[in-house]
Amino acid sequence: MTTDQERGRGPVADATPHEGPDQDFRRSDIRRRLAHLGIVDMDMDTGTKRFPAQALPPEPSAMRQVCGHFATGITVVTSQLDGQWVGATVNSFTSVSLEPPLVLFCLRHDSRLLAAVRACGTFAVSILGAGQGPAAMGFAAPGPTGFDGFDCLSGSCGAPILRGAIGFLECKVADEYHGGDHRIVIGAVTSLGTLEDGTEDDGPLTFYRGRLARLDKEADR
Repeated sequence: MTTDQERGRGPVADATPHEGPDQDFRRSDIRRRLAHLGIVDMDMDTGTKRFPAQALPPEPSAMRQVCGHFATGITVVTSQLDGQWVGATVNSFTSVSLEPPLVLFCLRHDSRLLAAVRACGTFAVSILGAGQGPAAMGFAAPGPTGFDGFDCLSGSCGAPILRGAIGFLECKVADEYHGGDHRIVIGAVTSLGTLEDGTEDDGPLTFYRGRLARLDKEADR
């Protein structure tokens, strides 16, 4: 009886040639040519793109720098505390759900507005238009909230809504969650709309890389 080994079909040898200095040189040469042409360098073993930048440790300054590249809209969130209006500029606002209608925003745990929202149980959100930079700066200033110089309407929940806003929402606090040095407030929307004197045609006021900005134009679709 003839065995496989006797027929020359013994254990199969490794079909991959030994990678010596010549192969390493060819790979290095390919990388140099790709770099010269401005093409992203590739990992020749896996075929995947190499990470194009040095990753930073998630320190506060790096978080602020990198997350600042994410453009947001700007709102003024308002409520009441001891019969006084309280407000703050907030760019962490976002919609959460359509059914049921929910939104959220984040505030520092020591925020006076957070204390007002907790005590009152309701709040209003004014979505700022491109011409409302002074309002954004005014309500972002430290110290007691000053409504002097800002024309407001009193909504159904009692919290003020800024005239000139391109949209508004009135909400009832639905939940609150811990989020590091901030608190995440979930609001159930009770009413919303646009104002007749709003500046919707001018577009929204935005925040980008630490500065107020306007939308230059819509992106191609």
